[in-house]
Amino acid sequence: MPILALLFFVAPQTQDAPELALHLQGDFRWRMEWRDLSGKRSHPASWRSRLSARGTPMPSLQVAAEWLTSIPTAGVPAKGSMSQAWAELEGFASSGARLRVGRFPLKAGEGRLLGRDDWSLFPRAFDGWAWSGGSSGKDWTLFSTSVAPFPGRSSGEDILEGALGRWEDVAPHTSLEGWLLRSGNEEDVRIMTAGLGLKNELSSTLKAFLESNAQGGEDQGVSLKGSAAMGRMEWQLAPGHTLHLEHAFSSGDASGSGGRFRIIQPDSHVHHGFMDRFGASNIKDTSIGWTGFSGRVWTWGFAHHRFRAHDSGQGAVSPSGGISPAGNGDFGREWDFHLRGSLDHGVAVDLGAAWLETGSGLPGEDGGLWFFTQFSLSF
Repeated sequence: MPILALLFFVAPQTQDAPELALHLQGDFRWRMEWRDLSGKRSHPASWRSRLSARGTPMPSLQVAAEWLTSIPTAGVPAKGSMSQAWAELEGFASSGARLRVGRFPLKAGEGRLLGRDDWSLFPRAFDGWAWSGGSSGKDWTLFSTSVAPFPGRSSGEDILEGALGRWEDVAPHTSLEGWLLRSGNEEDVRIMTAGLGLKNELSSTLKAFLESNAQGGEDQGVSLKGSAAMGRMEWQLAPGHTLHLEHAFSSGDASGSGGRFRIIQPDSHVHHGFMDRFGASNIKDTSIGWTGFSGRVWTWGFAHHRFRAHDSGQGAVSPSGGISPAGNGDFGREWDFHLRGSLDHGVAVDLGAAWLETGSGLPGEDGGLWFFTQFSLSF
C-alpha cells in the first residue's frame, strides 16, 4: 500500500541506524467436523497455517505482516492471503497517540458487533487507518477502513468507520466501553450504530455484563431504527466453576419499515450457539450455562439456548443476513458442549458438540447434530 511508505518519511530520523528487532511466530490448525443437519451428512476437514512477523525498523515505528493459507476441505486447492500488513507510528500528532496504517483487525466490546472472527478460516481484517491513544485507564481509537476481501467474505466495497472508547474503573470495579460505527457502502446503504458496554464486579464471585445498541441510517431507501441489547450474570459457585445466565435480543420488523437490526461484523461460534444458525437480528436468545476447570489445564462447558423471534411475523435471520420464511416465532433450542485444553509441545485441543432442535417457527427446516475436533500448534 503506497500510504504505508509515508510513515517512513514522517517518522523521526536518528543519526545511527538502529538494530532491527524482528519477532516471528505462527500456528497450524487442523479441524475435523461431522455434521448431520436437516438429514444431510458431511465430514469436512480443514487446515489453516499462519505466519506473522513484527519488527521495529525505527525507535518510533513498528511494522507487522501476517500471511495465512487455508484448505477449506479435502481436495480443494489451498488459498492464501496477506491477513495483516501494517505500520504503526508512535507519537503521531500528540504524545501517547499512535497511527496505524494498512490491514489490521478491529474489535468493539465482546465482539457481538465487531470482531476478528478467528474461528473462520480467514479471520476478518480491515484496510485503512486507525489513530489511537490513551492514558490513566482511558483509551480511544478513531478509524476509517474498508472490509478486506478474503475468500468467503464480502468484497472491499463495504466500509467501516467510527470511534471506539474504553474507560477502566469509571466506578469501583466497573469498566465502560463505547462505540460509534458507520457501516454499509458509498451508495445506498449507510448504517450508524452507537452502543455502550458495561462490566461490573459486584463481588468476588458475581459479575455483571450489559450491552446496548441503537441503530439508524438508511438501507436502500428504508430508514433504519433498530436496537439490540444483552445482559449477562456470572456466578462463581466454587473455585473454577461458574454458572452464567444471559438474555440477548436484536430487533426484528415484519413490516419492512426499518426496525430490523442489521448485522455488522461479529465474531462467530460464540454468542448465539456453536451452530451459527442465527445472527444478531430478529432474535431473542435466553441461555444458561456452566463452565469448569479440570486440573488447571482443561476447561469444559455446557450451554443451553432458547431461540425466539423478536417479531414473530418475520423469519429467522442467518449470520449472513438471509431471512427464512416466517413461522410462529419459535425458532428452537440448542445444546452446546466444549472441552478445551493443551497437550505437550504447545498443542492446543478444542473438542465440541452441538444439537439444534428447531421449533415450529422454522417451517420445513430440521435441526441436527454437529461434532468438531480441532488441534492447534503454535511456534
